[in-house]
Amino acid sequence: MKKVAIYVMIILVGSMFTGCKKDEKSKPILEFNKDNIKQTGWKGTLRINIKDETSEGEISLLFLDDKVGRYEYKKTQNGGFDYNTEGKLLRIWGLQSSNLEGDWMVIEFSEDKLTLKDALYSEQYNKTLELTRDY
Repeated sequence: MKKVAIYVMIILVGSMFTGCKKDEKSKPILEFNKDNIKQTGWKGTLRINIKDETSEGEISLLFLDDKVGRYEYKKTQNGGFDYNTEGKLLRIWGLQSSNLEGDWMVIEFSEDKLTLKDALYSEQYNKTLELTRDY
């Protein structure tokens, strides 16, 4: 019986030391808010679904501060925009391109990835932004 208890103790102690490596750092979970997106740049795709037709275009977003940003769409449209965040909502307004203007829900947000969608429950019309951080 003592041998079993000793073996159990050895296994438990050994598993404590092999559970984590010193080099591994846990990544903090980022909250989507102005502080975490200001002064960041993102590139990716804007996908627009209208009924049975889908169009895609290359897009870049730069959040300059906690209120203002810049965009470039399909390398032919560019300009500035105003924005605000509230929870998982990103509201964009004040720009010439109606493709970006509106309320966007955050689907995924991490240090390097941002996925936004508007009209979440509409099958006829919706837009999706899939972005990767480049600055």
